[in-house]
Amino acid sequence: MIPAWGQGRVQPACRGVGRALTYLGEATAAAHDLPEARRIFHDALRLAMELQATPLALDALMGLAHVHAEAGGPEQAMELSMRVLEHPAGTQDCKDRAGRLRARLETRLAAQQIQAALSRAQAKALDARAAEVLAAPGSPLGEDDSHPQSVRDSP
Repeated sequence: MIPAWGQGRVQPACRGVGRALTYLGEATAAAHDLPEARRIFHDALRLAMELQATPLALDALMGLAHVHAEAGGPEQAMELSMRVLEHPAGTQDCKDRAGRLRARLETRLAAQQIQAALSRAQAKALDARAAEVLAAPGSPLGEDDSHPQSVRDSP
């Protein structure tokens, strides 16, 4: 829990740590260390939820969406990217990344899978979905994921 004392200084510092974690997660995912990237994005999401920093939480979920996409979980990636796109607190940059990922995933998924992902994205509030993501046991990303098929939004 974030201490209540000195929130004028502690909260901005913690938000900076959260932002740094999302950048670190992106760099780690780009290096194809997906289990470590997942752990870092989880840490960023946990901190964002404690701070009630919704835009930061959406950035962390977007990072997790990329990890799922690269690790062979396109449906989970689609759900998370749709959640980011639908949320009014997302930054434009985050929504742009979510839109690019969604477009790439649409070529890999059937219409039925896309609709199911959209339904799941709309079914729960952000807080509830973030809690589920954080409570998920262990990493579904094994050591075999060292050379995943990339769907990152690189140029």
